Amino acid sequence: MNDVDGTHVVILVTVTVVWIALWVLAVVSIIRTPGLSGFERGIWVTIAILFPLLGPLLWAVWGRTRTRRGPLAARDIRPTQ
Repeated sequence: MNDVDGTHVVILVTVTVVWIALWVLAVVSIIRTPGLSGFERGIWVTIAILFPLLGPLLWAVWGRTRTRRGPLAARDIRPTQ
């Protein structure tokens, strides 16, 4: 009567744990991103909460890339005199 065996349960639990971890990492990334205003953070967190499968994916593909300022942004490069 029950067609679920141990392998299916292990796979389901693993996928669920990985998904929750990625969701938490996405929300933390949204909150910690310095290039976002408070309003933008609120919108992204709301999207991640309302659409838990799609929201973090959208953040990873579209949101994070929009907030990056380029490879040299992390370094303060000034000409020496």
